[in-house]
Amino acid sequence: MPDQVTRSPYCRKIRYGVTGAPFLSDPATLSAPDTGIAPTLVELVYSAARDDRPASISATVEGWWIRHGQLAHPKKKVMAHYGHGPAGWPQWLADETRLHLPVRHACSSGPSTTGTPDEH
Repeated sequence: MPDQVTRSPYCRKIRYGVTGAPFLSDPATLSAPDTGIAPTLVELVYSAARDDRPASISATVEGWWIRHGQLAHPKKKVMAHYGHGPAGWPQWLADETRLHLPVRHACSSGPSTTGTPDEH
């Protein structure tokens, strides 16, 4: 019996560890100097347009909470969530999204194309 299941991928998620990434300031605590996250993990989700929703990118950054230049909670990491991006995100994180843009395919039976979605 032929496979009659229709598969429609809606997103691509990539998750990776980072070292040496720039410090992410917390907009809620800008009055406190040197407060934010030292990233250790990044998760990017590229969602395709479907129904009445446009394509989107979201990110989660996990890392150590730093306050006044010092590790605030040495046994517990924190997360920051970014949506509707990458406009308005920290530049480093916005640049990360461009490194991992999903590759578009011309059609399911044709050869794949490379480059960013804006190039097709």
